[in-house]
Amino acid sequence: MTSADGIEIHHAWSRLVQWLNGNAPVNAAALRPPAAVQEIVAAEQTIGVPFPVELRTWLTLNNGVRLADSRLDRAPVHDDGVSSRAASTPCPPP
Repeated sequence: MTSADGIEIHHAWSRLVQWLNGNAPVNAAALRPPAAVQEIVAAEQTIGVPFPVELRTWLTLNNGVRLADSRLDRAPVHDDGVSSRAASTPCPPP
């Protein structure tokens, strides 16, 4: 992975968070903050495997979601498996 790939991941994540804030605020609120480098290293040591660069980059942007309330904003799903909100709401342009 190049530094340009890392920048692209950052841009894509920013677009996704922007979309979530406007269209699924409950989901946006459930996003966890970035993981600290020490947390990433500890996780790698715990499982005994180094993470791929792409996963490390992702974790420095977002460390998953909080599921304590477990009520995520779910849009109705059509028979074809596509969410009506996802089908009708485009992501913001890059």
